[in-house]
Amino acid sequence: MPHCVIEHSSTIDSNTLVPLVFNASLESALFEQDGSDIKVRAVSFVYYQTGALQNFSKQDDFSH
Repeated sequence: MPHCVIEHSSTIDSNTLVPLVFNASLESALFEQDGSDIKVRAVSFVYYQTGALQNFSKQDDFSH
């Protein structure tokens, strides 16, 4: 049973991201046709650093 865990910046909407990943997994035809074996969850982060930033007032969005 696949578990898709998405970590992302808090500026990205989990309510949009989770269904996109679920539907892409379902459309891959690798899993049960009804999607019963697909599990997707998202964790958003407010505090993070991407790359070597000199200005900590602006962060780039991320997801993985």
